[in-house]
Parts: sequence; structure tokens; C-alpha cells
Amino acid sequence: MGPDHYDVIILGGAFSGASTAILLRRDHPQLRVLIVEKAEAFDEKVGEATTEMSAMFLTRRLAMWHHLEAEQLPKEGLRYWFSNDKVTGHANASEAGGFIRSAVPAFQLRRDALDEYLLATAVREGAELLRPAKARDVELGDFDNKLTIEMGDYVRELRCRWLLDATGRVNFLSRRLGLLERNEEHPVAAIWCRWKDVRHIDDIAARAGDLASRNVSSRRLATNHYTGFGYWIWVIPLGNGETSIGIVFDKRLIDLHHSKDRATDFIAFMNAIPSLAELLDGALTAARVEHTVEFYPAHHGFAVPDNDTYDPVASDRHWEALRRLYQARL
Repeated sequence: MGPDHYDVIILGGAFSGASTAILLRRDHPQLRVLIVEKAEAFDEKVGEATTEMSAMFLTRRLAMWHHLEAEQLPKEGLRYWFSNDKVTGHANASEAGGFIRSAVPAFQLRRDALDEYLLATAVREGAELLRPAKARDVELGDFDNKLTIEMGDYVRELRCRWLLDATGRVNFLSRRLGLLERNEEHPVAAIWCRWKDVRHIDDIAARAGDLASRNVSSRRLATNHYTGFGYWIWVIPLGNGETSIGIVFDKRLIDLHHSKDRATDFIAFMNAIPSLAELLDGALTAARVEHTVEFYPAHHGFAVPDNDTYDPVASDRHWEALRRLYQARL
């Protein structure tokens, strides 16, 4: 095998790409695996709260206990807050969530820190890394694929038996193969940002009498949801002291996506919710406000699961397309 020939090339070195490389190298150390990552450093992104199942994968399969306990926060399940015209704060809001601490590990994640650690682990396990490098073109063949990448002003051609797309919403291979279809009619949109100096909900509860007695576990360490007609807002604490706050809303019922000043209108929307306003009193936005009009592809193409959505029907199409392309049984 020549210097530019690999068994597996993985496009994207964040969570999915790095995890794939780790498992390939551990389970099949004879494989030559290359990761192509375009970003010089990973940035903040949503997907900051694990499910219990994904936490099991991170801890039991990838052996990431040390990083998760040292650099991330534990997650105490899901918690929901409801309100009406009579609600003035958390103390008299309806609440649904666990009373005691969760028995199954889960985590609140700084994704930039986790992604960097996973990628570094993949390299320690023997995967090769080109970074920053951007995929420019691809020619797929029968277990002989050619990938053209850019590294600054330098263009390089690589070959591999297997080419895996872990580029997430970029969907590099799906777009190149014409497998991605947009559903422009889907009515969901999202806005999110990170905050500093958000008040500690457990401290609020300790001063509120009955609110403290309604719960034993930490409310703050849960993913708190503030819900209303046509929307829900997540509040996720992060290990660096910041808090991720975002809204998912139905564009037919909430018109934040039409705002000319998203940051101002988003903050005003949250401050109109009494319980959430308690947390934001004196807080500052720590990052730019991001707005994404969600779209859901009808086909997933050839991506490892960290894509926009996942469902069994799309998964079946995914693997059937893969079988047809390579004309081989997996």
C-alpha cells in the first residue's frame, strides 16, 4: 500500500469521525485509517446533552470515563417547567422531573472539548490525521475510491478502500451523490447561544422553601426545558461555567425566525417567561446567537450517525444504497 493509499478515509474528525477511527484501530489495528478534518479547532455546537444510551457508548465502548468525569458535567435526566398567567417563577410553576439522582450515567457536554479529546485519542490509537484539510472532490469505485483534498494552496489525491462521511450537516457524500433531499415545508426552527452568570436554580430553590423540598437531586444538572404553546427552551449547564440556552419553535406559531434583531428578540422572548427570567437576571450572552432553520433530509447517504436526524426507514435506505454502490455484502 502506497503512502497515499488507505484502508479507510474518514471525512470529519469530530465525535462520529473520531469515534469511528478509535473503534476501527482498536478492533482492527492492521487497518490504515486516515481522518481528514477541515477545522483547525472545533467550535461550540449543539448536541450538548447525552442520552443514557449514548453515555453508555462513550463510557463502556469508547472508555472515555476519565475525560467525562474530569472535564464535563454529569446530567441529571430531563426536567420540564410549565407556566400560565398565574406563574411568577419556579416556586409556583408546574414541574416534571426526577426526584432523586439518576442511577444511569449521562453527561452535559462541551462539544468542542469532547471532540478535541476524541480526535486526539484516535491519533494515539494509530489513526493518521490531516488537519486542516478540506475534501474537494471524490470519485467512488469498486473498493477503490479517489479523494481530492485541499491543504492551503496544496492539492493532494488520496485513495482508499472505504470512504466514510462524518461531516454531519455538511453531508459531503450525500450531496455529491444526489442522495440528499430538502424538506422545505418542515416548520421547525431553532435559535441558541451560550450565557455567562446564569443564576443557579438549586440556590433559587434553597431560598424558596417548598421548592427545595420537592426535589433531592440537582435541578441545575438536568436538561431543563421551559415549555409553551409552539416552543420549548432548553437550558444546559456546561463544565466551563457557561450555560447553553436555545429555543426550538414552530414557525407557524412563533415568528422569531423573521426577526431583524434575533439576539434582542430572543432575549425578550425568554424574559417574558417568569421562571426562565429568574435564571437570566444579571446574565450576559457569552457567544453569538445562532439561528438555524431545521431541515430533515429524506435520504441520509453514506454518513455515520451524527447527522441531522435518524430514523429506521432512512437507515434502511442508507445501507441499501451503500450495498448497491459497492456491489458487495457487508
